[in-house]
Amino acid sequence: MKGLKLSAPVLAIDASESASLTLALPDRPWQGVSIDVGKGRASELLDALNAVLHAEGLQAKDIGSLVLCSGPGSFTGLRIAAGLVQGLARGLQRSVAVVSAFEAYALAWLLGSSRRAWIEPPHDQPGGDESRQWAGQSVHRSSVDVLLNARLGEFYKAQLRFNPQFFQYEFVEPPFIVQQELLGDEQSSATEEAVNTSRSTQLFEPCIRDYWLPFGLNETAAQPSSLQTLAYWSLAAAALSHDPSRFGPVVHAQPLYVREKVALTREERLKGPIMGLQTLSPADLASVMVIENQSYEVPWTSGNFRDAFASGYELLKLVDQGVMVGYLVFMRVLDECHLLNFTIAPARQRRGAGQFMLDQLVKKLFAEKVGVVMLEVRPSNQAAIRLYERNGFQRVGLRKDYYPTRHGEAVREDAVLMNRSLLSGSAS
Repeated sequence: MKGLKLSAPVLAIDASESASLTLALPDRPWQGVSIDVGKGRASELLDALNAVLHAEGLQAKDIGSLVLCSGPGSFTGLRIAAGLVQGLARGLQRSVAVVSAFEAYALAWLLGSSRRAWIEPPHDQPGGDESRQWAGQSVHRSSVDVLLNARLGEFYKAQLRFNPQFFQYEFVEPPFIVQQELLGDEQSSATEEAVNTSRSTQLFEPCIRDYWLPFGLNETAAQPSSLQTLAYWSLAAAALSHDPSRFGPVVHAQPLYVREKVALTREERLKGPIMGLQTLSPADLASVMVIENQSYEVPWTSGNFRDAFASGYELLKLVDQGVMVGYLVFMRVLDECHLLNFTIAPARQRRGAGQFMLDQLVKKLFAEKVGVVMLEVRPSNQAAIRLYERNGFQRVGLRKDYYPTRHGEAVREDAVLMNRSLLSGSAS
């Protein structure tokens, strides 16, 4: 890091929220020139670039490569920034590195947070590759959860893990949208870092202006104004990476759209909750069977669901942005509820959807004066057991050889019996 060399100027552009650009120069790669054009002013980026190049005595043809901060963020801003980078890269025949805002924030936290003691090399240790290795070891290969405000009660969320080999953050899984009410205890005040060493560090609504480059990275510390843009940290992420494929063809210079339904309008989103429970009908059975077969080695058959409809059981589906992501089936006898099927699509698990669906079910049953909820669950389904126990369900017994397995009737699995009383006066 200390010996970072640039053979030609590198330009980074971001317009995910506040439009900004950074031009890193060969003689001062960590300082360069950064300009924060401002929110909603992405259309002024080209004028700002021309002014920067003129002030440095450069022309566009002098730019050696480009970096695009791909977002997520402002839909219009991202398109303008991507279009500008694509136009420059094609016209100049230059390579492009694409860095998400999640990666930029994670690197800013790693290199520029108040935890700089974690990543600065000891005084008796030389710089260069050794300092990189030491920095990689200092994060103990932990992951970082980055939550960015998507407005209207939603957050963009991604989990990243530091790869010391390439000195870069990489996605553990693709970023996704999560509703604010599903965050629960994950929320903290803006820019607060809630560290949980057993899981990951959480950056909740991080502010790029809170991060500073550690002095151990170069002899002359960069000016604070150079550090206060996502463009700067996107450029740093690309320039510090050892991944030979980090800079590539212009075709990769595309915005990062996290929302599955980009065309969802503001009016549609303000109309009501995007995620919610709805009545499941026989017309939904084809979609249900796709999720059911993805979720279990021995799934329910379509006949099982048809029997549930015929028997008068209640079937509900969990819908997120118009897409079914889960469902449940239960039968009611007097003031007791027996939960028979509770399923979240595998691609949506570990994102709060199961908690949300269970919360909604309990509230519904509580309002309808149901006294107790009962269920069975496989002992091997530890994720489901943890969810139920977190929500007040208690183990009350074991039913031997209850579930079939993929090995046939000769090998069956027990069922853990659990229940929860709703008579305490609260559905929470």
